[in-house]
Amino acid sequence: MSKERRYGSLDEWRRAEGGAMAEPKCRDCGKPLNNPKYERCHECNQKYREQRGYSRPKSGLPTGYLSQGYFTDAGHLRDELVVDHARSVAEALQSHGITTGQIRRFYGHLRQVESRLTSGEPFEAVRPALLAMNPLVADAVGRARAEGKDMTVLKDFIERNVDLAARSQKDMQEGFRPHFMYVVAYFKYFNPKDGKGARDGDA
Repeated sequence: MSKERRYGSLDEWRRAEGGAMAEPKCRDCGKPLNNPKYERCHECNQKYREQRGYSRPKSGLPTGYLSQGYFTDAGHLRDELVVDHARSVAEALQSHGITTGQIRRFYGHLRQVESRLTSGEPFEAVRPALLAMNPLVADAVGRARAEGKDMTVLKDFIERNVDLAARSQKDMQEGFRPHFMYVVAYFKYFNPKDGKGARDGDA
């Protein structure tokens, strides 16, 4: 009775059988597969799913965002701009690859505009600096697009808020500025290792 032959490795078995087994490859691009149970590599599988609408699209700004302005009928900042919409905006920014540095750059600009108001300058004098955030974010998004990055959601966020905040000093100081601060705070939650969030004393 012959003894069952044992092999020390897969390569040894292949040699004994008279040749190597065909290496599994991606059916679309031909790259070697890490796991032979799949037909496509990770990149090709993503493309396949996107073409058929299986992939979940990146989220944009919340539905109805700022449609009712910053304030309630009583003149208080709307709850959703403190919690729900602030969190949703931060998550949308994070999902599109926006960095903490990019967020803070625009938040810092807004803080500088506010500091001019607290120093005694009239709103009409600082309003152009507030409006300047629109071309600044357009420039940033355009440069990112040239690198293959989509930062349109940041442009939408800044432009919607600037257009609303430019209406009055209250809209800017008691609406946009605190809402932006809450967005920065939530953004830090979604990006704990990416720089710093809103500093103490920014409120």
